[in-house]
Amino acid sequence: MHRQAATNDVEGAHGPHPSVEECFPRSLIDLLPCVFAVVSREGRLLQWNRYFQVVSEYSDEELVSASVLDTVAEEYRAAVEDAIGKALAGQMIHVDSACRSKGGRITPMTVACRRVTIGGQIHLVMAGWDATRQRLTERKLADERNLLSTLLDNLPDAVYVKDRDSRFVLCNREVLRRKQIASVEEIVGKTDADLDPPELARGVLADEQELLRSGQAIVNKERCVLDRATGLPRWNLTTKVPIRNAANEIVGLVGIGRDITERKQAEDAYHAIVDHSLQGLVVIQNGRLVFANRAMARISGYTIDEMLSASSGPIREFVHPFDRERVWANHEARLRGEPVPEQYEFRAVRKDGTIRWLEIMTSRIDYQGQPAIQAACIDVTERHRALEALHRSEARNEAFLNANPDLMFRLTRGGMFLDCKPPKEDAVSASPAQFVGKHLDDVFPPATSRTLMQLIQAAIETGRVQTLEYSLPHTEGEISDFECRLVVCAEQEVVAIVRDISDRRRAERLAKLQRDMAIRLSSLSSLEEGLKYCLEAAIKDSHLDCGGIYTLDEHTGSLRLDAHLGLSADFIAEAFTYPANSKNTRLVLRGEPAYATFDQLGVPIGPGQKAEGLRAVGVIPIRHEGRVVACLQVASHTIAAIPQWSRVILETIAAQIGSAISRLKIQEALQRAEREKAIILNTMPQIVTYHDVSHRILWANRVARDALKMTVDEIVGRRCYELWEGARVPCAGCPVDLALRTGCSQEAEIVGYNGGTWLVRGEPVRDNAGRLVGVVELAIDITRRKLAEEELRRRLQFEGLITSISTDFANLSADQIEEGVERTLAGIGGFVRADRCYVFLVHDGGTRMSKVREWCAEGIDRVQGRIWDVETRAIPWTIERLKRDGVLHIPSVRQLHGPEEEVKPFLESIAVKSLLCAPIMIGGELLGILGVSSVREECVWPEDAAPLLKIAAEITANALERKRAGDVLRERLAFETLLSELSAAIINLPGEEIDGQIERWLGRIGELLRIDRSRIVQFFGSKMVVTHSWVAPGSDPVPSEVSKDDFAWSLEQLRKGGIIAFAQVEDVPEEAASEKEYCRRHGIKSIIILPLEVAGSPLGVVSFACVKSHREWSEELVQRLRLVGQIFANAILRGRAEEALR
Repeated sequence: MHRQAATNDVEGAHGPHPSVEECFPRSLIDLLPCVFAVVSREGRLLQWNRYFQVVSEYSDEELVSASVLDTVAEEYRAAVEDAIGKALAGQMIHVDSACRSKGGRITPMTVACRRVTIGGQIHLVMAGWDATRQRLTERKLADERNLLSTLLDNLPDAVYVKDRDSRFVLCNREVLRRKQIASVEEIVGKTDADLDPPELARGVLADEQELLRSGQAIVNKERCVLDRATGLPRWNLTTKVPIRNAANEIVGLVGIGRDITERKQAEDAYHAIVDHSLQGLVVIQNGRLVFANRAMARISGYTIDEMLSASSGPIREFVHPFDRERVWANHEARLRGEPVPEQYEFRAVRKDGTIRWLEIMTSRIDYQGQPAIQAACIDVTERHRALEALHRSEARNEAFLNANPDLMFRLTRGGMFLDCKPPKEDAVSASPAQFVGKHLDDVFPPATSRTLMQLIQAAIETGRVQTLEYSLPHTEGEISDFECRLVVCAEQEVVAIVRDISDRRRAERLAKLQRDMAIRLSSLSSLEEGLKYCLEAAIKDSHLDCGGIYTLDEHTGSLRLDAHLGLSADFIAEAFTYPANSKNTRLVLRGEPAYATFDQLGVPIGPGQKAEGLRAVGVIPIRHEGRVVACLQVASHTIAAIPQWSRVILETIAAQIGSAISRLKIQEALQRAEREKAIILNTMPQIVTYHDVSHRILWANRVARDALKMTVDEIVGRRCYELWEGARVPCAGCPVDLALRTGCSQEAEIVGYNGGTWLVRGEPVRDNAGRLVGVVELAIDITRRKLAEEELRRRLQFEGLITSISTDFANLSADQIEEGVERTLAGIGGFVRADRCYVFLVHDGGTRMSKVREWCAEGIDRVQGRIWDVETRAIPWTIERLKRDGVLHIPSVRQLHGPEEEVKPFLESIAVKSLLCAPIMIGGELLGILGVSSVREECVWPEDAAPLLKIAAEITANALERKRAGDVLRERLAFETLLSELSAAIINLPGEEIDGQIERWLGRIGELLRIDRSRIVQFFGSKMVVTHSWVAPGSDPVPSEVSKDDFAWSLEQLRKGGIIAFAQVEDVPEEAASEKEYCRRHGIKSIIILPLEVAGSPLGVVSFACVKSHREWSEELVQRLRLVGQIFANAILRGRAEEALR
């Protein structure tokens, strides 16, 4: 009757004769997360959902005429046919199957079949779930069982299981080896009394029976046993725990025995090494020192007896008052088991009152049965001093950067703004928000953006500074000119330094950023592997298939997943951490285990967690000393509830995890000697060897073995000086030999086996009677430290020199620039250890360079190198390379060849053997060079010499540009004053005094403009007469006669309203051949001729000429000289008029 009711449910819900589509609407069954189909008695498909189509890959049209068996894999068809028959007979059937898709893909499935009646017809409803993961899990569990069996048989420890009568039930191969038994079958059913001496067996049996009675585990118990193979005693570390059944009754025990004989034998040698460690080691218990080694005595200045006899007061006062509260608070917190830093630094006060910085590494241990703190100290005072110097340097560099008035950007190779530093005086209008995240195209006009992109590529590919000048409209409509320098700052990145060159006098040099150096790495151990092992054991023993262990962060209160197994990546991503106020965390902090389905836990579930398909879940808080510190969470994809026996196992494992920290500390205390030996021998960078009194090496650590490239057997028994030096007698001054001779500690820095510098210490070792029995040698390679100290010293010197040069020029007036140049040359020459340091400046339109300043080292003759003028056209390759590369390096003048040989005669003439110089440039224009040279011998310049010259050359260029701009301004002001005075003086002069005043003013103008000759030629009909002239002191007189034939072309140009101005006579055109010949004949290098006319009537010309050097005639100067000519013309005309009247 029950079955009939079940089959009629569908019909009753939809009327007397419903259809399959009405009973199972497609819109409803498409929502099911599984395969669903309605099948006729003959197996034909009547209705199916979307999931069925996805798995089978058939369309609706194809499925209409298909049989359900068409979608079943061949090997499962018989089982499915049998299941269909049973279901049609009225049974509810579950069967393992596999779906074969249209494309041949096989999907494992678990299928449920049930008979239903629809419209008076009997049909089957079939539902199927993807079983791929379940079958993989089953195979994985079988593999894990095999893996555990293999692991146990290959463990070096003895592992066994006994029943309540202490009879062996199971054991691994190590137990059989120790008992000298061939197989497990021979030992099963026997007790230790059947295998070991009676007195030993009685003790073992008593311990095991007490464990089985009380349930109290035996943990890490040391006992001496007899090795049946050798007949010799061996030391074992034994742990035994009870085994409980589902009713929590003890049914047996599991035991693990570890052979620790070698550790016992190594302790004596180890203690000798630790006592002579370079680290200061102490143990503090109940506020007093109960152990201290010799290194701690050296660090503190107290003897070991003084430290061990001191009360808690002096011990606390050893810590500097500024650090005392922090250090002792950490000490008390660590004793209580609270998390505190294991490694930190503090200041200590030595016995003599000096203050030293110490780095301390602490751990909590059990010492003689009571809690104590073990500490290792290293004197890091020198490192602190070096770091303080480095920090001061970084602060200066940051100050330089902040003081820089330029706008700075950091850009990618693709032209994206990464960072922005607004100019110091315009931080509001150029805020980072305007640039960061944008592209050059978003900020600059297209043409400028394209050019900048090209220069960015060039800067990254060549590594050289790229410069661009461009213009942008100002906010007020003005045009502002900018100079942008692109410098590579990192891989695929550049720094753009944008300077407003509309007013170069306000430009300042950009401060360079310094790189931070990482000094030291610290490595800490963790419980990660232990947590993973415990999790695997929990999942295996509880027959679940997935889980994880969360640890509680004591600072934030959040949970973090530190170990996991059998979970998908999406699940782990969503459940990796839970905040302190989350429901998940509050559930764990209740402290009570929770077992339910995943949906019943009452915690939020994300999409990845839902997709995981978890059913039964167990949340077991992990306690330690009464507090929840972690959580074991296990689950199953298949079962609906975790069995009671699994819960007992899980809670037992959780208790073991909770006490893991305590056990590890106990184990660490018991194995302290072995751990410290491993640290000293295998992780510390020192060479450590132990010698007897005859210098024979009895023991060597890994670093020593690697250095000698020998095995222990090859080293032990041989004398140290034979191995290291190949000598027959001890090395002179060897600290080890001195320690053996004097019986006192010895220390010295020596050049070691690899050519490096080593700090070697010899520490005597005495027996209980005080007799000298050997010496411990400790050697540390301090080569890097020595090199680092030298590098830091030179870096600080480099930065100090740059700072001094920059600050000096920044504080000098324009008149004092030359004095600053001299100080700069002296500083650079001394820093790079050069013989000479000098500045050449370009003049005469770039055709010549003159040495304007020179510094010579002590003992170097200045006269030998005094060549003041160099023709640049004689060294074109050298000039081009300076402009292109930014530096010219000639390590050997003697070996110059090819194009660079052009400069060899010049350098040899001044006895230069090696040369290094950098261009002094402004806006792409070469102003001169800054260079250093060696004349005594060929040399290799320091690596920082070229960067120093480049920086100094840039600073000097800015300073010279500032001076040049100042000179131009002063000349302009002086000339304007002169024009005012000239106009005022001439306008009121009587006619007879005009000629004398004109000649006097020609002289003043010539002196002001540094012109060598000036004269006025007046026209009287067809004649040209020199009426006024002036010549600079030391120059040849002006020719008193002049012919129109000499200046025919010039007079024609003047009649057309032009002027004649040539900075170089070589620039005169061919049609003015007579003018060029005249200038050459009279030694004129530069000349300007301007007309004297009034109201369009020519009176003559006024000319100014230079014979000592070339002179540029700027447009501004030409206009000023035009005004002078106009004043002279008006005066001459007035003089002529008054003379005519007379």
